[in-house]
Amino acid sequence: MIGAQRKAVRITSTHKLNLERFGCTFGGGIFSINWKGKRSSQATTAGIFACLGRVDTNSGPIVLLAFEISAIRPLPSYCYFPFDLNNPVHRTYLSRLTKQGELKFRFLTNRGIYTRNHRLTPYLCLRATEVLAEAVRLLGTIEKGKYNFDGALSLMERHVRIPEFLNRLLLEDTVGEISQRISEAVKTVPTEDREFATAIVNQVAGAFTPYYRNNRKTILEYLHNAPRGFAYINDLHRIFVDNPAGLTEFLRDGLAASFTRKELEAISELGVFILSFSSLFRQDELTPQSESLAKVPELPFGLADLVHSMKISGISKDSGFRFLKLIGLEVGGRPGRPTKDYSREYELKKSLSWTNVTRQRLQDNLELRDEFDGRYFDSLNFEEQENLKNRIREGVRSYAERTGRPYPIGSEDEPD
Repeated sequence: MIGAQRKAVRITSTHKLNLERFGCTFGGGIFSINWKGKRSSQATTAGIFACLGRVDTNSGPIVLLAFEISAIRPLPSYCYFPFDLNNPVHRTYLSRLTKQGELKFRFLTNRGIYTRNHRLTPYLCLRATEVLAEAVRLLGTIEKGKYNFDGALSLMERHVRIPEFLNRLLLEDTVGEISQRISEAVKTVPTEDREFATAIVNQVAGAFTPYYRNNRKTILEYLHNAPRGFAYINDLHRIFVDNPAGLTEFLRDGLAASFTRKELEAISELGVFILSFSSLFRQDELTPQSESLAKVPELPFGLADLVHSMKISGISKDSGFRFLKLIGLEVGGRPGRPTKDYSREYELKKSLSWTNVTRQRLQDNLELRDEFDGRYFDSLNFEEQENLKNRIREGVRSYAERTGRPYPIGSEDEPD
């Protein structure tokens, strides 16, 4: 639905700041788009693509609606609006959006306001539902009063580009055009060839569909993240193409600053990997005879062994995240409760059972005891005791992993 109102619009100072910062603002269930400086008539015909996205940072999750608005396809305009998950108005709107998928716009032009409606596809509504649910779950892992929306927004704005959320190659009308060409071309194909092609597609679909249904979330997460990883490798090539030594130093120092000596020893093939990776940037080794656009290059020698050694060597996740953050692949970490110190419990476990270690932890830790209304271990019911014992055991195991200490501790002790 499109409508035009030939009158000026008055906006508050907050909405004005939002327009300058995000390219749009939100109020009354309507997104106002800054379209000033563009042709007013294009506001009624511009293509709109929108999707809900999530960015996880140390300060908490950010949920945002990203918009690509194309007056002409090669040069779209991008804007977005970030939602504060502690704002009940924002939460209510997001919940309604995931169910109805309807978006309302006001294009603010030099000649007045143009109103537009847009509807998300059923698939994008489903994805929006998943994005919001995961963001709410992550918000629930943060201690009450610790969610910092402004801090999370600042982190996001330093590390994220809005086109990443909207990147796509095929547009709906493009697929329509391709489908029409295919329909014309297939008319001349013999029936038996079409039937054979149908059998091939059905065979592949039958084999892949059960896997997709069971692993849909993982597959989509990979497909979402893979382009970012490939773009990062391409950026390294662009920046270090004339400076392979600089790339080696960049990766070397990042690894040295992230991993312990024990972890570095576990990936001793690193030297081979860096040399192989750096060779990709040595122009003098490329000759017309060795280059082939039709051949996919093999992985650098040693890379498979390096990945294998990292998987089996007990490298901590903290070190991995630290390395990714140092080299710019991590936005700011994932939100969560602060890491607890289990060093005392680790030492106690050398001489005590898990039951007694848990009993001692609950007795000495007032904050933990508050979770059980001030009760001590022996006053808990069996289920509470077992859950707490498992929680302490996992805390100690995580502590041992982070610090590179042996686990299980000492000798193999009782299952308790």
